[in-house]
Amino acid sequence: MKKTLTLIIGLSLAAFVSCKKEETESLQNQVPAESQAQPDIKKIMEKPVVVLDTDLGQIEIELFPKDAPQTVLNFVSKALAKSFDGTTFHRLVPGFVIQGGDPLSKDDDPKNDGYGGEQMASEPRKKSNLRGTISMASSSRNQPIDSQSDAQFFINLDDQCARLDQMGFIPFGKVVKGMEVVDLIAKQPRDMRDRPTKNITIMSISLKQ
Repeated sequence: MKKTLTLIIGLSLAAFVSCKKEETESLQNQVPAESQAQPDIKKIMEKPVVVLDTDLGQIEIELFPKDAPQTVLNFVSKALAKSFDGTTFHRLVPGFVIQGGDPLSKDDDPKNDGYGGEQMASEPRKKSNLRGTISMASSSRNQPIDSQSDAQFFINLDDQCARLDQMGFIPFGKVVKGMEVVDLIAKQPRDMRDRPTKNITIMSISLKQ
């Protein structure tokens, strides 16, 4: 009798343990992949490179975390969160800049493009606004600017953009591949407000592996 009872208890415990194991594995499988393997921001910030995938081609940009750490961290965080995906280049000024990243450019109202995003603090400028560099835009009326947009950015088209240095704009990266795509975007038809007549979409901004 005792042997039979011991055997029954043993089988019950084994079944309980097996059940718990299956339940744990089931719960782990339900956790999104992104939660199981969070990106290593510290490692990414060592030498971050992002790829802008637009409907006119790809633009590869090397970021400068040592020169503009706050701005780069903000940009990388938004790229990882896919905040830029689906935004457009809403402002084209040949010989000057192309500007994009506005979250409001995702909707169907072109009149609100250029007014989206939040403000973030500026930081000391270490680089100059030369051809191919990227800076965050600003709605600040102070000179030099005392705040940047946390979303809208522009890519400089000419070395003459160095005049933006005195206004406080902070380059935080530079195009290392695809400058011909930047130039192609700048040449697209635009209206009197410098908005392209046809959307130029940023399908994604991703970290290069």
